[in-house]
Amino acid sequence: MHRATFRYHSHRDPRTELRIRIREIAQARVRYGYRKILVLLRREGWTVGKYLVERIYREEGLTLQQRRNVVSGAIVIKTRFWVPFAPGVTEIVHHAAGRAHIVSVFPFAS
Repeated sequence: MHRATFRYHSHRDPRTELRIRIREIAQARVRYGYRKILVLLRREGWTVGKYLVERIYREEGLTLQQRRNVVSGAIVIKTRFWVPFAPGVTEIVHHAAGRAHIVSVFPFAS
């Protein structure tokens, strides 16, 4: 490894004022993500891009917990119609629970 590479130090602006302001907004409005914080910063007059705000938001450890949608029960949709490719079939039942989808096909009910 080159000596210059090994001793490299970044010359990029740390943007400490912006980091402090993002942290202040995130502490004042806990449920705000980086997109809403970006809107507030632009209203205050900051000229920043969304990727910069997102990166600083992550680096500061301000990421929100992901929410999962929980399906409490199965959704059953019953439809009766004529199926042209399957004569004798009139009822198709679609069960959806979470990510699982089950389609049941029933013959004529007499």
